[in-house]
Amino acid sequence: PDHESLAGRAVITGRVQTLEADTARAGSVEPEATPAETRRLVAFPAKAHGRTFALITLGFAAESVFGEKEIPLYEAIGDQLGIAIENIRQFQAERDIADRLQEALLSMPHSLSGVEFAHAYHSSTEAARVGGDFYDLFALEPDHIGMSIGDVAGKGIDAAVLTSLAKHTIRAHAFEGGKTPARVISLTNEVIHEATPPDSFVTIFFAILDLRDGRLTYANAGH
Repeated sequence: PDHESLAGRAVITGRVQTLEADTARAGSVEPEATPAETRRLVAFPAKAHGRTFALITLGFAAESVFGEKEIPLYEAIGDQLGIAIENIRQFQAERDIADRLQEALLSMPHSLSGVEFAHAYHSSTEAARVGGDFYDLFALEPDHIGMSIGDVAGKGIDAAVLTSLAKHTIRAHAFEGGKTPARVISLTNEVIHEATPPDSFVTIFFAILDLRDGRLTYANAGH
């Protein structure tokens, strides 16, 4: 920022800055920012944790009074605005992470040889946009398809982590071959039991479809 401008001084110093309108119209701020009735300008940064997120500029008419006692008020307003803006930025960042996590947890192949399928997912609420719901479909040994659907208790990032563990543990054991769905679920249960606190739980349905004769072998763990 320009060291000589009102905005520049406010950003660089991090403090409230004031300027008489005649001086302002002389070139230290944009002319359109100072209507004819404006007699004093006040600028202060919206900042939090040492970072400046925005700059607020206010214009006062001739009858307005501004003195040293108003400076703490504007500093407080700037701090509150800075915190609010930072919280919004953090929320948006967490929201983006949540969206990517949910997309990964609900990812499905475009196609699998020997089977036609479709899928859809819609969160019950906006707050539950990421969390414990998952499903999966994947090719196993020749002519077999693995499929799972499950739900982890809770919502949010913690539930998503547990969901990822459940989903990929099922896959890992199923890919080894020779294991029944019941055995895959049992081994998955051991992993989840060791990795989670007692109040966590997951319901899972896992099945293996034999494409040669249409036989579906499955195990249902509380789902």
